[in-house]
Amino acid sequence: MADLPDWTTPIRVKGTDVMVAIDVQGGYIMLPVDFQDQFAGMLDDPQWQSLQGNHKTKYKESGTLAWSQSFAAVDYAPPAGKSLFITGMGFSIYAKVDTDYDHHLRGEAVLYCPALGNEVAVIGGEGGGGIVFPTPIRVPAEQAVSVRGTNWTDLEAVMKVAWWGYER
Repeated sequence: MADLPDWTTPIRVKGTDVMVAIDVQGGYIMLPVDFQDQFAGMLDDPQWQSLQGNHKTKYKESGTLAWSQSFAAVDYAPPAGKSLFITGMGFSIYAKVDTDYDHHLRGEAVLYCPALGNEVAVIGGEGGGGIVFPTPIRVPAEQAVSVRGTNWTDLEAVMKVAWWGYER
């Protein structure tokens, strides 16, 4: 097998008459390609954008939060001419005092963007949680997005929240 970089998905192509569609300014042309039993790699859009250096990860840790107390974090707006594509978000929650670690540690994280209708995605869980969006959430240029974390335990806790994706 060919020695391919880690970010590729190897595909064995057999056949000499493979037609590849190429989008040229909204129109397609069909280009015959003769692979002759070679290997090719394919990337999905998030992988390709990360490879191109367009990856974005925003993260923040709260101070001490009492029951039902929230903190807003990770405010960001893509620059003019670019959109942000959020591919996932997550959070963790842990007790402020070591002796409270055996208690239930429930928390919630909310992805918030007024341009998209305010609360775009909500996740919750015991000790934390996360989600990878099968279809990235598109945030338009110059529109703010943030994550809000909420402590739903009956004790003081600290939270970490994050979102990740790419910009193009």
